[in-house]
Amino acid sequence: MEDNFEQLKALKEMLESGAISKSEFDAMKAELLRKSMATDGVKSAMEPSASSKFFRKYKWVLIALPVLAIGGYFVMRSMRPDPISEANNLADEYCECQKQSNEEYIRQLNDFISEFDSAQYEFSDDVESKLETMSNSYLANTLNVSISTCFKNLNLKIEEAKLNYKNGTTEGKDFWFAFQSKITQNMDLTAQTQQITELQTAAFGKKGNICYDDESELKSRQNSIVNKMNSFYIAMSGGYLDAFDYFSYSVEKYLSRKNISPTDINLAIKDPDSDYQTPSWKISAETMSLVDCKDDTETWEFATEFMCYRPNREQWQISNVWYEVKFNNSDKITSYREKKVERTSFMDPSEYNERFGGGYSGEWGE
Repeated sequence: MEDNFEQLKALKEMLESGAISKSEFDAMKAELLRKSMATDGVKSAMEPSASSKFFRKYKWVLIALPVLAIGGYFVMRSMRPDPISEANNLADEYCECQKQSNEEYIRQLNDFISEFDSAQYEFSDDVESKLETMSNSYLANTLNVSISTCFKNLNLKIEEAKLNYKNGTTEGKDFWFAFQSKITQNMDLTAQTQQITELQTAAFGKKGNICYDDESELKSRQNSIVNKMNSFYIAMSGGYLDAFDYFSYSVEKYLSRKNISPTDINLAIKDPDSDYQTPSWKISAETMSLVDCKDDTETWEFATEFMCYRPNREQWQISNVWYEVKFNNSDKITSYREKKVERTSFMDPSEYNERFGGGYSGEWGE
């Protein structure tokens, strides 16, 4: 305390001598008194800490920073696009691209169906391959350049949206729900999807008009028909053919006769008054061809070398005869008819005997 008194006395002497001004004296006196009180434990007189000084100096800045941060957050939030609106815009772009793809696929399916008969597909595998190629291009959005470009640009925007609107966030859930809802509610896409389903069913149904998957399967069936018809002609030439073994119960056509039964055919074969005696046939296997396959019926055509004796002419006839034969799904003949006769020639019995070594003189019953 005595030390403070001496300091105060010195200050007064400095004031009186003019070394300091009155205001300086007052300030120095107040500081001297504060230090004295602080030494005595008066907290209000103690000098503030560095942190307190910093806070007092920058307290408005420190208060302003969080206020500005919070305000900036809400400003940024208010400036950010609405997720529902953004989702609807993106969905509209998707629908536009998908409509283009649907329209092109519908056009291609319609063309396939309308041009199917003229395209003359030989095997069902060819049909399936064609349709699968179209379907894969449709699913990959690559039916044409315009569609590919549209989806390429769209996918870039979708990837950006995935970053901006993550599924785990509230905005993300709102965005993707709105996006999918807008697409689902598009009536044009719904109608196109229904049309595509119907056309695909019709297009793939065309395979039913082609009996065989590939060439090996068709070749096997072709050999089977050749063997069956060889057996038929051997029995016919030998005079022991039973029409029930080869023909269906109801025969659409047999040569020039229509709507007859196997019994009628057996009677026609054994007709003694026929001008075509001792007939024989040799099938040209390479001419055997499938010309139609629908409604559970196969139609085959083939050429034969036909030979018989003609009593009315007293000559032998040799011709190339083309036949059309239809088989049902039980492998029975429903139609058997001549299509055309080519290169017919006749021989006297003596000429026939020279060429074929037969001993037939032309007189029946000998």
